[in-house]
Amino acid sequence: KSISKATRGSNPTTSASSSSDTFACALGSKRYQVGVDGMRGWRRFAVMVEHPVDDAFWIGLSYADSNFRLEEGPKTNANIAVAWSGGSESRPGTLRVHCEKMRNQPKYTHSDVITFCLELSTGDVEIWHNIVKVAEWRAVLKAPVRACALIKHSNGPAATLLEDWLEPSDDDQVTDDHNQGIGGGDDSIREEKE
Repeated sequence: KSISKATRGSNPTTSASSSSDTFACALGSKRYQVGVDGMRGWRRFAVMVEHPVDDAFWIGLSYADSNFRLEEGPKTNANIAVAWSGGSESRPGTLRVHCEKMRNQPKYTHSDVITFCLELSTGDVEIWHNIVKVAEWRAVLKAPVRACALIKHSNGPAATLLEDWLEPSDDDQVTDDHNQGIGGGDDSIREEKE
């Protein structure tokens, strides 16, 4: 089930910015509490991509306290922890981790589902394309993060945040910005789905 959808010009959450060159937004209202004392375990969320356009469409993780000043895009922006562009028919995909470019990565296309897996205590990240793991990094995240999308073109490209996997017993490990606090896990999730 969809939680929020981002297209250029939309505002799926209260955290979004746009310029003539780039649209950037948080997908959903969850802040994954990476690096916070006492937080541990894996958290997962998925994003379905619609009509991605090579280097003009990125999905990934931005640092939660960055206030989403993301107009720079992923090439030079230290606020973006991990971002993936799915390439095109003629070009491979590109991954960026803290701006560092990793060329010749797998592609993604319309209707593909990209899953991000985060380990809260260590900062490990895994990225899955449909059901295949395509990348992993150990201890790469240094602070709380949230899902984000950067979309340069209007009229078609979109990123839809799908359900995230949150264990009810671990309610305090994700902050829901919509409810302005930590906890309330089950209530917060129900509120978004209604």
